[in-house]
Amino acid sequence: MEGVLEIRPAQAPPRPLKARSMCEAFQLVVAERADTAALRTIGDGVQISFAEYSERVRRLAGSFHALGVRRGDTVGFMLTNRPEFHLLDTAVMHLGGAPFSIYNTSSPEQIAYLLSDAANRIMVVEAAFLNAAREAIAEADSIEHLIVIDDAPEDVISLAELEALTPDPSFDLEAAWRAVAPEDVLTLIYTSGTTGPPKGVQITHANELAQCRALHEATGWRSDDGSVISFLPNAHIADRGLVHYAQMIWGFTITTCPDPGQVFAHVVDARPTRFGSVPRMWEKLMSALQAEFAAEPDPDRRRAVEQALGLGIRKVRFEQRGETVSPEELDAYRLADERIFSAVRAKLGFDRCESYMIGAAPAPLAVFEFFAALGIPICEVWGMSELSCVATLMPADGLKFGTVGKPLPGVEVRIAQDGEVLVRGGIVMGGYRNEPEKTAKTIDADGWLYTGDIGELDSDGYLKIIDRKKELII
Repeated sequence: MEGVLEIRPAQAPPRPLKARSMCEAFQLVVAERADTAALRTIGDGVQISFAEYSERVRRLAGSFHALGVRRGDTVGFMLTNRPEFHLLDTAVMHLGGAPFSIYNTSSPEQIAYLLSDAANRIMVVEAAFLNAAREAIAEADSIEHLIVIDDAPEDVISLAELEALTPDPSFDLEAAWRAVAPEDVLTLIYTSGTTGPPKGVQITHANELAQCRALHEATGWRSDDGSVISFLPNAHIADRGLVHYAQMIWGFTITTCPDPGQVFAHVVDARPTRFGSVPRMWEKLMSALQAEFAAEPDPDRRRAVEQALGLGIRKVRFEQRGETVSPEELDAYRLADERIFSAVRAKLGFDRCESYMIGAAPAPLAVFEFFAALGIPICEVWGMSELSCVATLMPADGLKFGTVGKPLPGVEVRIAQDGEVLVRGGIVMGGYRNEPEKTAKTIDADGWLYTGDIGELDSDGYLKIIDRKKELII
């Protein structure tokens, strides 16, 4: 059985969706949104417009070129979520390079393995990770240039020194980015596998563009006045794909959050138009809200909130069972939303938010019910690095708890005889770096990727994940 997510009416597709590469997409979005804020930190401590972003990328690309970065070369990063990541990563991308990020919690031994596999000659780190990086570099013995973007000691290159490098007089940035082809590797995502060393998932420019085109068809995301928060690790496909690269399509403003524990303070500040997170963060927010509701000092107000929440959950459960909600209860819920829930969303910073996502692990049913009752319908997604991030998505107007939604447009999903979920489409990775045999075992001759998940498709085309067949990917 196969199901496809219905295409929702939307504004005209953003021009960058027609780009040949993510470099071209970036150039198109810059031309359209030059004066709009592209990168910022909480409270506008740092604010960089798209025009400034583009200019910094031009200078940094020239600097990386002076250090020898060419098409197909890799450059490694160990940075927290900060504006500099986007500037540096995008600069390497414009040279046709494949920048990749390393989890900041990695040990020197783990870092050394990735450096050897990626064979990068340049590494960019924050001062906090310098010692671990030095140990790894001594073991891997491949790094020629170490760049530290803050508090750089004398024996390494600082960010200021990097930007001051004089590019080769013959260097032509436009020629460089225009030479980048759809099949070129955009980034490496190293999976944290449990059956051996991490595998380098090669995401191509074509993969990322296929992902964005499918998401646009499925969601109708708008390009105007958008806002998102970057707080998941840059080494994870979710932050790279749905924030860093997605900005090059939709042109939204990114607020960087270096400490995930402070993400909801950043939500209040940035008022995102899209927000997604892992189940644990949604669970923590639910617990905090429940405690706040219970601690309401005004007994009448507390009773009103309890009644409204109970009403909302009843409505959600009726809808999940496919039963009709009475006009009286619908009217009562609309009143509760106007008087109570809208204020809760505004206080959280979700008053502008149009899309909520959850993924990476199963979440309790109570989380979905609670937030849907508050007018925060969380849409579960399913995918993996090998699928450029998202393969299925829950329609916001067709929530079906216990499933991970429907395949994105252009994505085929089928269930093998043994129950394994197979996926085919433009989002399927370009293969594992240096691992042709593992690539061949994961993607068959017909282009079907074997996910290692056991699942089933219901009569409406919704996918339910039941179990893991084997520990392929985390």
